[in-house]
Amino acid sequence: MKLGLHVLVFSILLTHSLLCNAKDTVSWRVTDWPPFYILDGENKGAGLYDKMITMLSAGMPEYTHETIQMNTLRWTHEMEMGTKICHPSVLPNTKAILSVANSILLPHRLIVHHESVGIKKIDQPVSLEKLLANKNYRGGVTLRYTAELNDIVEKHLLNKHLHNSPNYKNLISLVLQGKLDYIIEYDPIISYSAKQQKIENSTINLEIFETRNRPFVMVHVACPNTDWGKTIISKVNKILISESKKPGFLDFRIHWYDKNTQKLLESYYKDHYFIDK
Repeated sequence: MKLGLHVLVFSILLTHSLLCNAKDTVSWRVTDWPPFYILDGENKGAGLYDKMITMLSAGMPEYTHETIQMNTLRWTHEMEMGTKICHPSVLPNTKAILSVANSILLPHRLIVHHESVGIKKIDQPVSLEKLLANKNYRGGVTLRYTAELNDIVEKHLLNKHLHNSPNYKNLISLVLQGKLDYIIEYDPIISYSAKQQKIENSTINLEIFETRNRPFVMVHVACPNTDWGKTIISKVNKILISESKKPGFLDFRIHWYDKNTQKLLESYYKDHYFIDK
């Protein structure tokens, strides 16, 4: 009896010790969105926000880290439920606990098939409001832009000349093939997609009139609005502030842009990235 009691007590103490020493897990939301997230192929893990997750995970060794692929709808639901999951690439209008800025992106552009010459003749920069209402051009849209662009697009979603799809890869393929005249997207995504599909990038990109006064977008880490989320964001902020002082902090942030755009981004980082740090 005594031996059995000792074994039972030892088992309870061991279980308690293991539970106390078990690391909490931070789940990082990822999505198939190259070159910002690259989930497969020869460049797997080399996307801007793949590298961001790697860097932040290394700075929080007291946690176990994992990545979970999920769409925006599911992630939004998980965030509202307080699930222990964080997202490394959200815009400032996101309803969550946000970190200091972790990167700077150039704004969405109109991606126009080169044969859609009429759009190129429209007054520049092109008014998205007017273009979406123009029945002469086939546009591809979704609701995954900034709040300002989403508000404009939402008013035109039922227009029959617009192709509304939640699948951004489908929209890219359609515009590259000339089956759509234009879509709204970040330029590096188009260039990378064309290379992956081994086809010519048959598009040009044009500035959007409504965002002409906002030449860049700040991006943040988001965690749920809970005590756990606030703790993680506090740690993330310390890592980002410390990392911003290192000479190579820009490397993975501008890697996927062409050289001219890299120079532009370097100037934006120099003038604006350190404001909240």
